[in-house]
Amino acid sequence: MSKINDKLYRIFTEAKNVEWLKDLAVANFGGCTFIDAGGVWLGGKEQTIIIETVNQDERQVKKFVREICRYNDQESVLIQIIPCIYEFVSLPETKKEGGDNLYGL
Repeated sequence: MSKINDKLYRIFTEAKNVEWLKDLAVANFGGCTFIDAGGVWLGGKEQTIIIETVNQDERQVKKFVREICRYNDQESVLIQIIPCIYEFVSLPETKKEGGDNLYGL
């Protein structure tokens, strides 16, 4: 598969209403990753969840983040927008067809 030039959206928010947050992400994005983390905001420690996704419409990402702000009563949520190149890697055709060589070498 070819490499794709795109953007990585990394969203940092307080780990509050986490199941709702994950359900909202699933409803909005075709794929994403959840990372549990710790952070500091305005001098106080807090549990944080980081949501990473690629290949999304930026307006949809910002709409998603505004919904987090509204539901969790947060003044703001941080989004990092990072240019990236990504690709999906799968097993070589020889392995898919039952070949012995795992790496296709």
